Amino acid sequence: EKTVITLVANSNTVTYNGQSQEVNGFQSLTIDGYIVSGLNAHAQGTDVGTYPTEITGTAHVEKDNEDVTNKVVVKTTPGQLTITKKSIVPDDSNGIVVDGPKGSKYDGEKHENEPVVTDTKTGKTLVKGTDYTLTYSEDVTNAGTVTVTVTGKGNYTGEFNVTYEITKRDVVLTSATDSKKFDGTPLRNENVEVTGEGFAEGEGATYSEFAEVTNVTDEAVANTFTYALNENTLASNYNISTELGTLTITPKSIIPDGPVTPEEEKTGITVENPGDVKYDGKDHAEKPIVKDEKTGVTLEEGKDYEIVY
Repeated sequence: EKTVITLVANSNTVTYNGQSQEVNGFQSLTIDGYIVSGLNAHAQGTDVGTYPTEITGTAHVEKDNEDVTNKVVVKTTPGQLTITKKSIVPDDSNGIVVDGPKGSKYDGEKHENEPVVTDTKTGKTLVKGTDYTLTYSEDVTNAGTVTVTVTGKGNYTGEFNVTYEITKRDVVLTSATDSKKFDGTPLRNENVEVTGEGFAEGEGATYSEFAEVTNVTDEAVANTFTYALNENTLASNYNISTELGTLTITPKSIIPDGPVTPEEEKTGITVENPGDVKYDGKDHAEKPIVKDEKTGVTLEEGKDYEIVY
């Protein structure tokens, strides 16, 4: 009866490194004095997985320098090469480097910004969907911090978080500057110019409670106003500042209209000359009556005009 000897192929467990890795040979080729040659065990792989050894060749057996190949049965037990996943969590030792994601300006749209993940040990930029997946915190539209979770896939394992900012838009609301000659009616200008980065498309505000001025003032009047954001416009997405224009009423000419004054230039000023008086040795500082027919007002001496004799 032939003697049975069993050779056990080597096994090894390694971490994925992007390169081809292998395991070779047997745990021992000498068993109970029998020396075996002519066989090879080999397993090789690159990606994560288990690779059984392949045993090739023809066994030759010697004992005490005598060929006993025909007197023994050589059996083999395969080994295996196991390649395990590499951690995707950035670390100085594993060579994983993450760039970004870059931030965005609020514009009313979703911003699922992506980082760039590089394995410097393999020299490869990792691929989303193959090497990792991305999940985002709930709000990727409004201004604030977005958290991105990077989860290893395929040859990589583990997860880590990165963040980026969706920043507010800067908006300047400027009321109009306007002026006119006094005509007894209020001056009001409800135009508002939106500058800076402006509102996102489809968003904005309404404006009300504008200042107005009717009479001539010593200084220009600030064109104050209030604003209310539209229902779909969140204040938290904007840095809003206001700048005020001015309203000015300039004095109206008190010179009466002449017979050839063009219609568009007429002031409506009329003067009723004072009546003549008989000399009696007394002062007679008679006063004219000055009216503004366009406003329907009789002007007042000392307020609207002065008289010099």
